[in-house]
Amino acid sequence: MNNFLTTIFLIISVACYGQTEIPTDKIINNIKKQYQSIQNNLKSYEETKNEAPATAYYDSSEIKLIVFGEAEKNGVDYYFSNGQLFFAVDYNFDKTKNVVVSNRYYFSNGKLILWLDNDQKKIDLSLGTNSIVGQGLKAHSSKIKDAFKK
Repeated sequence: MNNFLTTIFLIISVACYGQTEIPTDKIINNIKKQYQSIQNNLKSYEETKNEAPATAYYDSSEIKLIVFGEAEKNGVDYYFSNGQLFFAVDYNFDKTKNVVVSNRYYFSNGKLILWLDNDQKKIDLSLGTNSIVGQGLKAHSSKIKDAFKK
């Protein structure tokens, strides 16, 4: 009986693990399409600035993008769809190399599903400290978004 329960537990564990292991290409492609749509329509959005320094871009009353920090030097851009963070990119100016270094973060259902570093390499999200980065980005984006509420 004990071996039977252990076998059932292992089967359920493996089945559950496979469902959450790697984000599908379909989700990532959808995120890329949403990102591109915002970029293509940026000039048509209403622009509002605050003292943070941050700039929010609205389509009607919906925030689509928040640019936080100094453009192209040090900061993070947060992209939203239906009020939910779906993508973020941070950028920092590397003085030693005289280049901007960036990371890209992909979110689905409020959870960080993919992190690509400056070389487009996947960062391991199973490490505790790396998963905390996603939570920090979500919290920071929410705080800034709340500051822009009309």
